[in-house]
Amino acid sequence: MPEVEEADICVEYYLFNIFDSITSVKRLSLCVSFNIIPDEKDIRFKKYEPINWNSSEISVPTCLLESLETFEYAEYRGSQEERDFVSFIIKHACRLKSSTITPCTGIETYSVSESSDES
Repeated sequence: MPEVEEADICVEYYLFNIFDSITSVKRLSLCVSFNIIPDEKDIRFKKYEPINWNSSEISVPTCLLESLETFEYAEYRGSQEERDFVSFIIKHACRLKSSTITPCTGIETYSVSESSDES
C-alpha cells in the first residue's frame, strides 16, 4: 500500500476500522458524525452501535501518536461518545500542543432566573 501524505475523511460509523489504513498519513482532516439516527426514511431495522473508544481493539494511528500537534473539534454536543472520542485523542496524542473544542451552535441554552412576580 502506498504511503498517504494527506487524508480528508468523513465518516459516520466504525471510525476505528479506518485507522489501520492511515498509519503513514502526515496531515489528517477528520470529519466524524455521531448521529444516533441516520438520515434515512426507513430506520426500523437500524441499530445504533456506539464505538467503545476505550477498547483495546482500536489501533492508534502513528500520526496520532507521533505528530498530531493541533486538535480542533467543531459542533461539539457533549454526548458520551463525543466525550470518549475527545478523551481518546487527548490520551494518545503525545505531541499535542493545542486543542480547540467549539460547541454546537444549534443547541439552545436556557437560563433560569427568579421571577419577581408576587401573587
